[in-house]
Amino acid sequence: MITKESFRNIRRDVGFTFILLFACFASYSNALHNNFMMDDYGILIQDTRAHNARYLFTHFMPDSRHVLNIGGSVGDAYYRPLPHVLFMLCFLSFGLEPLGYHLVNLLLLFLCALALYVFLKLLFNNTPLAFLTSLIFAVHPINGVMVNYITASAFGVQVLAMLLSLMTFMLAREEKRRTPRLALQGLSLFLFLVALLCHETSLALPFYLVALLFVRNKYNLKQMTLLSIPYFILAAGYFVFRMYFASLKVSILDKIAQFDISFLNYFASFGKIIVWYLQKLVTLDGIVLIWATAPVREYAWGWLLALLAIVCLGVAMIKKYGRNDARTLGILWFVAGFLPVGFACLFQPTIGIMMEPHWTLFPSIGFFLWIAYGLLLIREKLNAWVGTLVIFTLLVFYVTASREYNRLWADEKKYCQYWLQEVPGFKTVMFYQASAYMREGDYPKARKIFREALDNRYQDFEIYINLGLMDFMTGHWVEAVENFNAALVIFPKSAVAYANLGAVYLKMNDLGSAEQSYLKAVTFNPLLIEPRLSLGELYQSQGRREEAAKAFEESFKIDPGDERVIFEVAKNDWQTGNKVRAVSLSKKFFFSSRDASRLTNLGSFAAQNGYTDLAFALFNRAIASDPDYPDVYLEVGKLYGNKDEFSQAITMWQKGLKIAPADGRFRELILKAKEFEKEQQGRGN
Repeated sequence: MITKESFRNIRRDVGFTFILLFACFASYSNALHNNFMMDDYGILIQDTRAHNARYLFTHFMPDSRHVLNIGGSVGDAYYRPLPHVLFMLCFLSFGLEPLGYHLVNLLLLFLCALALYVFLKLLFNNTPLAFLTSLIFAVHPINGVMVNYITASAFGVQVLAMLLSLMTFMLAREEKRRTPRLALQGLSLFLFLVALLCHETSLALPFYLVALLFVRNKYNLKQMTLLSIPYFILAAGYFVFRMYFASLKVSILDKIAQFDISFLNYFASFGKIIVWYLQKLVTLDGIVLIWATAPVREYAWGWLLALLAIVCLGVAMIKKYGRNDARTLGILWFVAGFLPVGFACLFQPTIGIMMEPHWTLFPSIGFFLWIAYGLLLIREKLNAWVGTLVIFTLLVFYVTASREYNRLWADEKKYCQYWLQEVPGFKTVMFYQASAYMREGDYPKARKIFREALDNRYQDFEIYINLGLMDFMTGHWVEAVENFNAALVIFPKSAVAYANLGAVYLKMNDLGSAEQSYLKAVTFNPLLIEPRLSLGELYQSQGRREEAAKAFEESFKIDPGDERVIFEVAKNDWQTGNKVRAVSLSKKFFFSSRDASRLTNLGSFAAQNGYTDLAFALFNRAIASDPDYPDVYLEVGKLYGNKDEFSQAITMWQKGLKIAPADGRFRELILKAKEFEKEQQGRGN
């Protein structure tokens, strides 16, 4: 039976849930229409595995690129299959519309905040503390990456899985019945595995668990050890697995030797990272996706003393507040979260000691606990109204700061410029900035920044690829070949480089070299559709219909939702008489495309094969997509003419003539139509 007290609690929790949802929306509503940027293009748009559910299980393959025979692969740098499954589901649901992805990210942030509220309420039985901590978590701009960066949905799933793992563990400890207790324990371990399959920093969860047991106060050292052993075993198993597959050894451990620093320099640099992060949490200024600093060599003792001071202060506070205190948990969680950062900060020796704030989304909860505790203390000790005003003001400050960062994220060029102010000379950021200029067609600016970003590193091959693409777009064939070959010197089995070389050779009318380049591209990356489509078009132009059809069919198997693939396969089906699938694919293209040229092309095929209604639909879609495309008026006029509706045909051709007055086809057709119209009227009389 639900008592009045429990009903009030339920009603309060529902109210808090809606407030959390409103806070999330208030903080990030202006981020929902931000476009794809940076890694989003490579992970979501260029990786065809995200476009086809048949490749779902390939994401769980260790070193999947090697298993799939993608040339040049020496082992993936990371193993995060679950985020890629989420990316696939989002792509199949939203395609190239960023709004859907941002809404999913916003939902994940809300669920994390809600789970944090429930977890802290269960842990401390302190509703105001739990609610205010979760509210700060939702609106603090340090967590804005979870919504703004589309592929950061991985971190939302990770944080949610970690919270639920700890929560189910806590519920298992309270459960007296053996079977439900074991079920909850197993679910907790499974959720820990889910977190591990999202990001490597989840390795810290056993330490969060020890901190949780420590704060619960009723567990001694032996009990804490026994209860946490399954989690340490799972973490150790994952670590050993990653040493051999998707190698942590290659991506992190081997790189430690590349740093020419002493232990003193390392700990001083690590201290500098912690100070930087604390500063961002407090001031909200200078938050960037990745921050880097050269290893500390001067004043190393000063930074080391700062690190020791932070540690000593934390120890003193734990001793002062005791075990059963939220502030103690806050300190321990903050410390636990920086354990994996101690290794991850050595990930890129070429840029120095680095820090990515999304590594510490979970330990930041410890900081938010402290802020919430302090605010509630002000409200309790001073004045309730004053305290409430302070809390409200701080939350508004956080929301306003988050919305300002959203505006930065909205413009990739502006964000990169801001980023470079915080981390001058960061070559990776320069690459992103140049790529943004390139996508906008500002090739001179893009070339300049790309050249400055060259750094004698393996990643330079991407710069040469983009330099070659710009040469290709501007008709500088020789320079394009030089840049693509420069990329191949760095990455000899780059399918992208060979695919682009094929396109250049095709423009140079060197059909043999174009075909060989496309075939090499397909060999080095069987999942790349561009060279297959290009081969199909090349074979079509040479009358090699069977080979063309095969190339298009293979592309269709790889990515049946790609607009270019649908068009080419539908066009080939019309030409080869496979009318059933041609109609089906043309309808699918009608709903997915706004390319007036291709819509008109398929409309013409439909008209030639007697599918008049489909043809009109495709033509009307083409006109709605691009009213100034003249060929669609030419073709729809022909369709009306074939139906002896000459006045309608003349109207269409007159519209086309107005758009392209130099195109003599319209005048010729209008004259013929008028003659036919007179004959028609004469027969009618």
